[in-house]
Amino acid sequence: MDFPPLDSRSSLPLAQYLYIIHLFSLHNTLGRYRIAKYLGISDIKTRTLLYHLISHDMIELESQRRGHRLSKAGKMIWDSILEFMFIPDVRIHLDHYTLASKDAAICLQMDALNEVNTVSLRDAAFLNGAIGCTVFLKMQEHFYLLDSVYPPLPQEPFTDRKARRKLLRLTSSLDWPDILLIIGTGQKVIQAQLGAIGAALLLFPPTLLNQLSFLRGKLSD
Repeated sequence: MDFPPLDSRSSLPLAQYLYIIHLFSLHNTLGRYRIAKYLGISDIKTRTLLYHLISHDMIELESQRRGHRLSKAGKMIWDSILEFMFIPDVRIHLDHYTLASKDAAICLQMDALNEVNTVSLRDAAFLNGAIGCTVFLKMQEHFYLLDSVYPPLPQEPFTDRKARRKLLRLTSSLDWPDILLIIGTGQKVIQAQLGAIGAALLLFPPTLLNQLSFLRGKLSD
């Protein structure tokens, strides 16, 4: 396969790489046409993204027909991410709690977090393609809608029963005691999802970010 050259003038967001790795973990093998369709990007940009992942031993070629798959190193890094971050495959919409027609979630294990600034998270979501994000904290059986900075905790738990049922669907497979939910929103699901991932990256532990530093490489469009 011929790949476009590296170019120091532009870069693809780290959120895109993480979502691609997530897709490989779900589907085992993927070709570049399916990846391009999932992300809504051009074939050229997809080829460039694959080049970067291959060059850093994150994925390998399964076969010309079936496409690529995660390498052993890629699986190890993704397993370490799953100890802190989870991308639900459940699709929900929180109606008037979000700003656009499509929502997508990220769950983070709160044990590793000391402070959450929702203003910074919304800014990061916007910079990664979303219109914004809404942030919830699940502690034991209660959900809390976070408005600015946590701690302190809001005085009252979240009480909207319909929305609460949707949030429970997102967290039902997790055994983490406390969970932060970042709900990205956009006109397309991929915009919402990348926005949520981009916001979550602000809260990644430094040791985990160091493992992902090579994915910040400069690429051409």
